[in-house]
Amino acid sequence: MASEIRTKYLQLKRILANEEMYGVDRTAIDRARRFRVEQVLPVVVRNIRENWKQQTKDPVDLLVSLSGHSPETTVVAFEMLRPDRLLVLQSEAAFQSLDVISKYANVQASRIEPRLVDPNDPLSIYAQVKDEVDRIRRSTGRQANVVIDITGGKKIMSAAAALAASQLDLQMCYIDGRRYDPSLRQPVPGSEKLVLLPNPTEIFMEREMEKASILLAHGDFFASYRRFGEIAEKTDRSSHARFGRDLARCYAAWCNFDFANVRDRTRVLRERIDDPRYRPQQEVLDRIRIQVEFLEMLADDPGGVELTLNYFLIASHYRKRDQHEFAVLLYYRTLEHLLCRQLELRAEGFKCKSPNWSLLMDDTDDLEVRFREIGARIYRTKNVVLPYRVGMMDAALLLHALEDPFLPAVGLADDAALLALMRQAEHRNRSVLAHGSQCVEAQASQQFENYVLDLLLGFWSLQGDRPKLDKYLAALRFVEHI
Repeated sequence: MASEIRTKYLQLKRILANEEMYGVDRTAIDRARRFRVEQVLPVVVRNIRENWKQQTKDPVDLLVSLSGHSPETTVVAFEMLRPDRLLVLQSEAAFQSLDVISKYANVQASRIEPRLVDPNDPLSIYAQVKDEVDRIRRSTGRQANVVIDITGGKKIMSAAAALAASQLDLQMCYIDGRRYDPSLRQPVPGSEKLVLLPNPTEIFMEREMEKASILLAHGDFFASYRRFGEIAEKTDRSSHARFGRDLARCYAAWCNFDFANVRDRTRVLRERIDDPRYRPQQEVLDRIRIQVEFLEMLADDPGGVELTLNYFLIASHYRKRDQHEFAVLLYYRTLEHLLCRQLELRAEGFKCKSPNWSLLMDDTDDLEVRFREIGARIYRTKNVVLPYRVGMMDAALLLHALEDPFLPAVGLADDAALLALMRQAEHRNRSVLAHGSQCVEAQASQQFENYVLDLLLGFWSLQGDRPKLDKYLAALRFVEHI
């Protein structure tokens, strides 16, 4: 086949140079054009059929080809893509070109749809293509796989077709050659190749993916979720965008303590991390698996030790975003949950929200006396009574009154430690989001975090066979890049 193509190619060059005659056309250019269609094109088509491998992953529903007086590129594109139907957009009626396409591409006339378009009106080309895309969607109930061939036709038509592809989210192609003959102003016969251009939308989607990823990194999970979701509907790389969408959606529920939805969103995320179509780096994947397991435990026991860590994690998240008022509130909640939970573990049925003191100690009068004595030393007042609802400092004083062995492990074994705890709580109390009228400075927020982390380290040492806290916290922090 290669030798036959070369023979035809050399003969074509001789005809163009007026060294050999072919047909009865008046000029060498016209004789060469006829020879190219009648003698060279059939050999090129046979070569494609014998050697070409389909490049598109899905069958092509429709090939849109821009055609002028020379229909060869349309025939070549049709042979390489083998679409179900062919839409030929012409700037002027050229029925002879349609005959050539039908004959040499061996395609029935019923599969070819010629349309006249105004080359100076981009909307004309857009409207024709959109009509066909919509028709396929209506008849098949799915997104049409359409490729626009921009090789032929006038340059302004190619520009208009590219705009249509961008708006309709379609792929483009053109016929190039590995070798080019300047005298023919065409690729050397037999060297034709199909170049599939990235969907123009894909180029813009890269920027959109970057924006969605930046929102994820900044912790704006709702906005990131929306961006990734929009991208997933518009791009062939939707598996990557779906991963980001479901991760951001899960993070949004996590960050907002939306435990009613955490379980479902975690289940979706677990399915997503097992999807082979998109996998982030292994380090990121390992972290997300740890996070999924953590969230599953949190959903199973919303009041357990995972909630203590969760308060701390989300507080750190807000501190990194310079939202220090939210951060200190959640650091405070970390301590409150840690101490109140320990108090509730002492006696089955005891609840800090509505305390039944007899569950903690048979002699409730003695408990109140102990509580008053400790409260007098810490608050420097004798007007201390057992609370109607146990808060953070109340829990710490009660654990002291009960001489709980938990206290030394977390560094709260004496009055000095209780006073330090109370001073740290002032970071929260002075906040405009609590009882005060001040904004929280970054330094105070950082100090509060360091203090809470020290207590957590002691608390974690009592939790049995658990991963090291520093590594565990690092793995649980929100992933910023996928």
